[in-house]
Amino acid sequence: MNFRNVFCGVLVGVCYSATAYADNQAGTQEGPLGYAQPGPAPYAQPQPYGAPAPIAPMATEPVSTVSQGILDDAGSGGLWLSPTALLAPAGTWTFEDNELFFVGGSYSFTDQFTMSMHTLIPLTDEFASPYIITGKFGLIDQGQLRLAMTGNVFGILGSGNDDFFSAGFGGVASYCLDVKCHSLINGYIGALALINSGSGSSASIPIVFSGGLAQKLSNRVKLIVEVDGGAVVGEYDAVGDGLLAWYGLRFGNDFIGVNVGFAKPIIDGNDSEVLPMGLPWVNFVYRALPGS
Repeated sequence: MNFRNVFCGVLVGVCYSATAYADNQAGTQEGPLGYAQPGPAPYAQPQPYGAPAPIAPMATEPVSTVSQGILDDAGSGGLWLSPTALLAPAGTWTFEDNELFFVGGSYSFTDQFTMSMHTLIPLTDEFASPYIITGKFGLIDQGQLRLAMTGNVFGILGSGNDDFFSAGFGGVASYCLDVKCHSLINGYIGALALINSGSGSSASIPIVFSGGLAQKLSNRVKLIVEVDGGAVVGEYDAVGDGLLAWYGLRFGNDFIGVNVGFAKPIIDGNDSEVLPMGLPWVNFVYRALPGS
């Protein structure tokens, strides 16, 4: 046997053994015909150059439970005079103006509790200043039904016998006509109990009630209708012989709402010939949602 051939054979064998050992350490072993064969993988393979690094999951904001109709309508908390059972999310504040002289504002402490205060701007030095402070607390938010209770403090700051102070409570129900609560029918009833008066006390309790409708006509326009009435129970019982009807349109979006319409007194079914359409009325509300 030629020595050169023996040497080449030994060299080829050594090279083949080294290659097989390296492939086995990397997790594969090349067979005699060049096919890769599985082998033990004692450690994880490194990521190839340029591969994206793993991305840690990001924290997400909790999903709001407030209906979209509330978020889209700055005036969703009320119709004309009557409140609705809809409540804005926590941290929301509003400023409201009626005919430029009856002003007020509100703040939502939680998704279920809002407080507001309204007063009449004094026109003269001797003008008595009425005020009303209201708290609204949500009770039920189930499907398309909303129920809330209200507590009111009402008074007049004047002089002499004009000073008085009273408190009351009420309940309001709103039924959404669509899933997102852009349209609704509304009902409210409330009572005031006289606590203190410069002219003495009374055992009679005035009761107010109202019903209304908010109907979405487009993304920026709603039809707003409300009918108000009243009665007195206690020492002197009586039912009001008239109603006050409100109707008009609301123009707005998520941060401002403007009601333009008429207030029409209806007494014993008689119609007024002086203002057949009613008294023109305009009010607006500016709202700032949390984070805006």
